Amino acid sequence: VMAGVAAAIAPGFLPLAIGVLVFAFSLAIGSLRRSQPVERAIVAGGAMLVLSLARELRWFGVNTLVAVTLVIGVAVFGVWRRSNRHRRLVLQVLGGVAAFTAIACLGLLMAATSARGDLTEGNRVARQGLQELKSGDFQLARQSFVRAADAFERADNDMSAVWAQPSRLVPVANQHRKVGADLSATAAEATRAIAEQLRFVDLDALRIVDGAIDIEAVKALQPPLVAVQQAVNELDQAVAASNNGWLVGPVERRVVDLADELDDQLSLGEKSLAALRVAPAMLGENGQRVYFVMFTTPAEARGQGGFMGNYAELTVTNGQIEMTAFGRTGELNSQAASSLLTRPTEWLLRYGPFGFQKGPDQLVGPVAWSNITMSPHFPSTAQVVADLYPQSGGREIDGVINLDVFALQGLVGVVGPLDIGGIEGSLTGTNTAQFLLVDQYEIDQSTRIDLLEDVARQVVTKLLAGAADDPLQLGRALATPAQQRRLYVWSSDAAEQDLLGRIGIDGALFGSDASATRMSVRVVNASANKIDTYFERRVCVAQGPDSDQISATVQLINHAPASGLPPIVIGNAVELPDGFNRTYLTWHSTLLVDYATIDGQPLALQPQIEQGANAYSTYVDIPPNGQVELRFVLQGAGGVTSIAVSPQPLVIPELWATTRSPNQQCAAADFAAFTKPGELDLLGQN
Repeated sequence: VMAGVAAAIAPGFLPLAIGVLVFAFSLAIGSLRRSQPVERAIVAGGAMLVLSLARELRWFGVNTLVAVTLVIGVAVFGVWRRSNRHRRLVLQVLGGVAAFTAIACLGLLMAATSARGDLTEGNRVARQGLQELKSGDFQLARQSFVRAADAFERADNDMSAVWAQPSRLVPVANQHRKVGADLSATAAEATRAIAEQLRFVDLDALRIVDGAIDIEAVKALQPPLVAVQQAVNELDQAVAASNNGWLVGPVERRVVDLADELDDQLSLGEKSLAALRVAPAMLGENGQRVYFVMFTTPAEARGQGGFMGNYAELTVTNGQIEMTAFGRTGELNSQAASSLLTRPTEWLLRYGPFGFQKGPDQLVGPVAWSNITMSPHFPSTAQVVADLYPQSGGREIDGVINLDVFALQGLVGVVGPLDIGGIEGSLTGTNTAQFLLVDQYEIDQSTRIDLLEDVARQVVTKLLAGAADDPLQLGRALATPAQQRRLYVWSSDAAEQDLLGRIGIDGALFGSDASATRMSVRVVNASANKIDTYFERRVCVAQGPDSDQISATVQLINHAPASGLPPIVIGNAVELPDGFNRTYLTWHSTLLVDYATIDGQPLALQPQIEQGANAYSTYVDIPPNGQVELRFVLQGAGGVTSIAVSPQPLVIPELWATTRSPNQQCAAADFAAFTKPGELDLLGQN
């Protein structure tokens, strides 16, 4: 039986050949019905050899369980057939082995019990240090890693104690001892190395002092962070090696949690080092750099997020930053009427008719800069800005930065509060967005027209004057807007642009995963008002009865009233009654639209291509305090189990949900806000 099972679960040709051979040999021995101890020993040894190499049987350890059971069975039968004297001898040996095993396990238990508290503490503090490292609190992280190293060293001493050594000879117990000893030793060494290198990391080097950043100080950050990354990688490898399948559940869970934290830190560390390497060039070390800064507001929606009301020009020379221009969108419009736009081709095909290619000579019209943010793909928008700005009275630029009112609010929280002429009170890091989106429109227009300009100008001026004395505070203030795609950066340098994409602030419509099924809903204000502060969207994605079909229902909800708000907010430039929201809607998807409806009636769509996705567009009028429902039936969804959602950064976050119900309606409780790109599970979980 043992030889037959060994042959059945042999992992390869040679073990299989040995298994078949010993199985045939065992049948031959059995047929002779004579005592052949040597031959039977050969069969048993060959079968045990094959069993020791046996392949996995569905779950980890099943093959081992089968092998051990068979070997014990053969041993029991063998001992049972011996004489009483031999049986007593075997029992005495087994008793000695059992006693040694018990003593060894007891010693390991004592060592593990003593080390458990320190291992737990080291694991906890190391994870805390990783979080602090991720958030940029290097001094706090250093203190945490010192404490973690101390704890791991105490645990290593316990696991290396004399009374833990006999467990080396006990299967399973030895695996746990080795994991504990190796992990605690490597963790102690790695966390100590991380703590030591963090002594040399000084984020004050990133401060803006008198309008300048010290490039040499930025370069000096690279060597210690490289050493930190290497130490984290060594710890990650040790943790990965420790999770070898033999660990009991609670221990394994702690190891997996630590491994996840380390993986996140390795990814972040790689991006941080890449950013430090390109930072000197972006700060003008090799020559002057000019950046165009867009200040946008989602109160008037554009595909990128919002309308550009003001702009600034920053010139950087060897770390010295100057604001060399500041103005309004209208000023750029007045100088762009005779400019010719030549790139990019896909962008022009889609957005050229909106003021960028007019007449037989394909000249740029007088509202081009008002529509400059129509595209949801910021890299294309930035290329258009780089082409158009020099023709609109500006200079050749090397990069473009986009900040909406929420990102601006984060900066106000760092450099503020701000006192703006004509308004009561100060703007802070909590009320700036509300003021710019809502409150400012209650102010007289002659005063209001300068408000966004005043806020943006003061923020830039104070930043360059060194008001952000804590780089960590500045980073935290911009972290959430960056995640929510309210802060974009583009560089004309291909290597720098690739880095911006990996960091996730390039503002690309979709990520780099070309295999993912992608969806996005984008709207552009077509009423020439500021009504989109009150605009909400809900998207319900349903798997149809045909597995190759998906439907998406888009609810467009206008919370603006028909009266009671200023004309600039609810008035219309398209001869619609007050409170109506006319929007130019585009449904982006890698799936084809079979047909579409609006409030149950057939809907004609304009099909185009944008960034590798199908783009279907139409104009929609939404009444005040009302809603409109669009439904898109999509084909080619066979095998699709999740959707990559790219939300538009408007004032009210998008809500998405999935359903498998026959009527294809999502329950209100199923909707989840998408404030940043994410995955939508078609099985019903966001």
